[in-house]
Amino acid sequence: MENWELVKKLSSRKKLGTVWLVRRSKSGQTETGYFKFSNPQNERYIGPLSGNELLAYHLASRLHLPTARVEAAKIKGQLGVVSLARPEPKLYKWDQLTRHIYHNIPRFILRPERLLKMFVFDIWICNIDRHGGNLLAYPVGEKYDFYLIDHGLSLLGAVQWQGFSWDHPHWDRVVGYNRNYVRGLSKYIRSYGALNTEVVGGNPRLKQIYS
Repeated sequence: MENWELVKKLSSRKKLGTVWLVRRSKSGQTETGYFKFSNPQNERYIGPLSGNELLAYHLASRLHLPTARVEAAKIKGQLGVVSLARPEPKLYKWDQLTRHIYHNIPRFILRPERLLKMFVFDIWICNIDRHGGNLLAYPVGEKYDFYLIDHGLSLLGAVQWQGFSWDHPHWDRVVGYNRNYVRGLSKYIRSYGALNTEVVGGNPRLKQIYS
């Protein structure tokens, strides 16, 4: 949990907590990460931020979804989590990719079925904040690979932010709580049948997503 050094304070928002850019030396390598922590005032809106991030990370890992590594940390007396940046020479937010890439996902994205799994995962954890800014892509040969970041507004964070209990019908309709989902993905899904074949194995609640 130690050895991280503060590089720069990036943001501090009343409802969403604080983010610092941090780094450390480990096994002869320099690692960079984003340290997030909250206080009781923030938790009124987002719940236990560190817990949301850690739990979502471990769930995604169990499902073999590519996700930024998250670990607990204590920096300058603050207890929170660090989301580690991957040392890729070129890294893009999904929205920074040119339109022809995310409009032809199978051609340009490695193992594109993982995007379908991500979509179902986000529904499972009630992620209200998946968009092109927290899906990162990097070139691998002539294609792109990707990984997920930023799950603070999922799980209890989503419940606190939206003000609906877990079993409320609000969560049955994704378009009701996330209208800014990843560009190009709805076209790739094409139909509930395609999604069902690739990933979910027959979850009837998903039939309502694009209706």
